[in-house]
Amino acid sequence: MVGKLILPSESPVILQMDEVVLMGEGSIWGTSLVLEGPSRVRICATILPEGDGVREKIAEARFTSPVAGSIFFHTLSDGEKIETKIFSNLYNVVQGKSTDHGWQIFITDILGANKQRSSCNFLQIIYDPDSKDSSDCSQDSPENCKSGDLTGKFGKVRAGKEESMFTKKYLTDRNLVFPELEGTRSLYLALYDPEQENNYYACAQIHELNPRVGKARFRHEGISGHITLMQRSIFHPVVSEVSLAGLSGEAGSYHIHEYPVPPRRKPEDAPCGQTGQHYNPFNIDKSMSPPSSLGTSDQYEVGDLSGKYGDLQNKTKMAGVFVDPALVLFGSRNVVGRSIVIHHSPVPDRWVCANIELVDSEMLTAVAKFVYPIAGRIIFRQNIKDPLSDTFIYVEGLLYSDGSKNKTEGHKWHVHQDIPGKDFFNWTGRCLSAGDHFNPYQLNLEDSVYKYCEKDKKASRCEVGDLEHKHALLAVAGRRIDISETRRFFTDSNLPLAGPASILGHSLLLHDDNAPEHRGNRMACTAIRRLYRHKAVAREWFGNGFPPPVQGRLEFIQDTEMSETHSLVELEGMEKFASTYHIHEISVQPQLEFACSGDAVGPHFNPWRFDPTVSPPEGQGTPDQYEVGDLSGKYGSLDGKMSLREIHNDTNLPMFGSKSIVGRSIVIHKKYKGERWACSSIGWGWDPDEATQITAIASFHHPNGFAWGYIRFSQVVYKDGSSTDTAIEVRLKYPGKTNRDETQNHRWSVYVNPVGHDASVKFVRARCTAAGYRWNPTFIQLADPNDHGFYSDECSPDVPLRCEVGDLSGRHGKINVGGKANVFSDSNLALDGDWYNSALGKSIVIHAPDGSPDIMACANIEPDQDIIKYAVIQTLPGFNLANFIEEVQGVMGVPDWYLFTDVRETKILHEGRCIQVLLHFRGPHAGKLEQDFSKLIRTGSLDTPSLDIPGYFPPVQRKTKIGYKECGSRDINKQTSYSSDFRSGETKPVPGAIILLILAVISSLSIL
Repeated sequence: MVGKLILPSESPVILQMDEVVLMGEGSIWGTSLVLEGPSRVRICATILPEGDGVREKIAEARFTSPVAGSIFFHTLSDGEKIETKIFSNLYNVVQGKSTDHGWQIFITDILGANKQRSSCNFLQIIYDPDSKDSSDCSQDSPENCKSGDLTGKFGKVRAGKEESMFTKKYLTDRNLVFPELEGTRSLYLALYDPEQENNYYACAQIHELNPRVGKARFRHEGISGHITLMQRSIFHPVVSEVSLAGLSGEAGSYHIHEYPVPPRRKPEDAPCGQTGQHYNPFNIDKSMSPPSSLGTSDQYEVGDLSGKYGDLQNKTKMAGVFVDPALVLFGSRNVVGRSIVIHHSPVPDRWVCANIELVDSEMLTAVAKFVYPIAGRIIFRQNIKDPLSDTFIYVEGLLYSDGSKNKTEGHKWHVHQDIPGKDFFNWTGRCLSAGDHFNPYQLNLEDSVYKYCEKDKKASRCEVGDLEHKHALLAVAGRRIDISETRRFFTDSNLPLAGPASILGHSLLLHDDNAPEHRGNRMACTAIRRLYRHKAVAREWFGNGFPPPVQGRLEFIQDTEMSETHSLVELEGMEKFASTYHIHEISVQPQLEFACSGDAVGPHFNPWRFDPTVSPPEGQGTPDQYEVGDLSGKYGSLDGKMSLREIHNDTNLPMFGSKSIVGRSIVIHKKYKGERWACSSIGWGWDPDEATQITAIASFHHPNGFAWGYIRFSQVVYKDGSSTDTAIEVRLKYPGKTNRDETQNHRWSVYVNPVGHDASVKFVRARCTAAGYRWNPTFIQLADPNDHGFYSDECSPDVPLRCEVGDLSGRHGKINVGGKANVFSDSNLALDGDWYNSALGKSIVIHAPDGSPDIMACANIEPDQDIIKYAVIQTLPGFNLANFIEEVQGVMGVPDWYLFTDVRETKILHEGRCIQVLLHFRGPHAGKLEQDFSKLIRTGSLDTPSLDIPGYFPPVQRKTKIGYKECGSRDINKQTSYSSDFRSGETKPVPGAIILLILAVISSLSIL
């Protein structure tokens, strides 16, 4: 075994010294070596063991209250010897003095493992795997002590009034061997009361610390590869691996930047330009740094990787491993969650960038979304499986939403106890409902004790929710052009998102100490809720004229809008006929015979307007070198395949925000002439045990109305109140079956009230008056509601929270009537909750063309159900299914989006004498539609239309009868009628039934 001393230089220095013991009595491994230069400047490094057969295990007992801090156990084994270094660093957060405590390690029984405890009294068994007789235990004879009796072996441990070199201990224990810390039993470290030595004072579970690995994956501009950072523990330096290809001699420097890469929102966006400055926590003057790779790591900015490792100039690829003591993956300077940017050369423009993500870690994400008087989000992320891991805090940017125009700084921020009510917009008593600071560990807030929180800036010395003192004060922009100046990124080692001290279900509050006295200093507050990853699936396949043999699914998952999207492609039945496959702009309409045509699902989804003629061959480029929807370009063709199962990580497939793929469709093309062969809608995916899907529709079907079609909404709502974005599908035209008129630039809005007969009033100024005014529950622009010019400048798709909730055109842009359908994704339009929160029960207003404020048409937003029913119909000479369903729709008085057939399920029965169809009854009155259809098909007539349309009186001469009959016993089998089993599609007799009803209120989209 050798000891390795890692100094802050490019080439590690290995010192071999005589009469130095690396392991055993007086061992120096784990200690530090300090070198002092002629000017008395010191450099230091930890002496770490290295060699074949050397095994390390590091564990931590972290205390929170009334003592805070950690005790680390660093165990080393070389196959013959084993010893553990114990490092203690404890301080009081309740008592304002230093105290000495007895300390022992306990092991739980099987039933007591890993349970949350309110006290330490459950600890009964001292850890003693060798069952030692400890009668001769002493500090002089520690080998005679029980393994867990640290008091007997070393004496008491100190918890300081404040952290200092005198409160820390570094001990060596050659008789302490930890078992595996994952299993049915757990180890706890207990501290005893300094005055009542038989009573417990505090205890903490001992967790094994695993290495942390952060990786930035590059798949941009033809560059592929990764930069991986690994740190064994807080005592070890980071080892960096750089592996990049496709640089094409055009790259120069590369750095870690302050902020993560934001999502792209517009074609002209350059996300790498929005990652802030180089990460430089020690304020190194870059102009004083040595040339690239010629200095020590401390002479460069922490984030200057090319300075420390060597630049990329004139290289086509880069591979190397570097030891970097300036980087850390633990604590407040943890670089995970930030980004790495590669620059061009010779002009150092920002070229490509990627976020540093934890490897093999499932992240839990929470969000605090502010709406008034500020708009913006603060995102929290933590490894869901590691209770001691850091929490990353990203302040995306904060902007005044009340109409204030000046930037302000110095805002304190804290987690508070309660979810606030609606007093966030009160002028007096604002946010009082948020309660007091969140202080689950009951830290002493008296100045004599709590002053060390501000002084030391150690997370464990502060209240869990005291973000002001743990980090820095925040700023709020007055105009969206300045919002980037309010972004911040912090790492907090004491801000749990799970467990009894979790901040989820509490609130985040911003203060303004310069506010008017009678308002109080509470400026803004909001709930902290979990942000679930977005999941989507395409699995119901339709054909283009004929049902396709294709089966299987495509699934997509994205954790946050800054994460990669994980794509699962699992297809069967392609029979070697398939070729390319793409995401298209619009979802599939199941009633269409040619459901996959260009008119039905639109062109490829290409929101960045990428020129596909410059894309590399299929599967040979990086995802950004193809259209967003070009899956075969990014993943490879389906050519010659019978089946396929692949998983891909896609950096160019958004599932959050306005350019989400949710609500669009997948189209598979045949190799022959590129024909569209199979298609499927991309719908929300969710676990029914965790969430439900809510769908709603605004149906424009008034016969005397001024628009024809619908706007459909869908959102997944979780049981804890969290929700996904809302997918919006807009299909509007002018009334009339063959009307081809088209107008552009219609504003569209949600208004506060439902409409009635006023929806069909011809006089424009009286039309839709019952709708009231545009929905603005969060009081956007309340400070100056008449400054419409300023509001129009500030409300935009870039900052959707700056828009009134009902201002859909402000967030998504204006729409056309009579043109192609559109799909949008809205992060601020809820379908769940009371009147204040939900869009249900309100109305959609379509304004006149070319930006006019006049109202053209309106419709109510109502729940959208889907009831399905099989029916067997007697055919007549010249029977045509399209004519049949059109005649039924006419008699029932319903539009085709409320009643249609699934073309895949049509079957000819009994030698052509009957036809089986699968019918969908949709909309808020789907149940009544199904009942009326049953009556109509049974009796042949329907006296009144199925839909009661306010202000519309059906003509006296309306058609009330149809010439079609059910295919029943009198015509076919006398004693038995036929129907199809819903699951298998088999035709079988159903005694005593004419039509088999299979009724189910189902989601319109699939469940994962």
